[in-house]
Amino acid sequence: MIKRITATALATLISSTAMAQNNNNVQAGIGYDLGLGLTAKYNQYSFFLGGDGFAADMRIQNFTNSNKSLHFYVDAGLFATTNSGGGVRVPLGMTLYVAKDIQAYVQAVPNVDFGDGTSFNVDGAAGLRFKF
Repeated sequence: MIKRITATALATLISSTAMAQNNNNVQAGIGYDLGLGLTAKYNQYSFFLGGDGFAADMRIQNFTNSNKSLHFYVDAGLFATTNSGGGVRVPLGMTLYVAKDIQAYVQAVPNVDFGDGTSFNVDGAAGLRFKF
């Protein structure tokens, strides 16, 4: 099951990156979320594929400063891991454009894991994305 979901997430990540030629709302990069891995963003959707699993999130709310260089946001999404199963998550994050087309992000990620019994955790994530 995890292999099938991981293959689907990888195909989505590659497809999103391929769309970069037609749409400048595509970002891709590296990050640390569920292990070290690849991160991508397309419009309001974020994807992460790492060594310990994958995650897919959708933007719920966005807060921006007046010069649009600093953003705070709330996402909602799902995740699956290689060791416990999966669950739901609500990343609370901040992004900052460190250069014209390079975005850094950091997140606090409250989540409920339904794998080996139900558990609540707060994890962290960080990364860099390049805007195409």
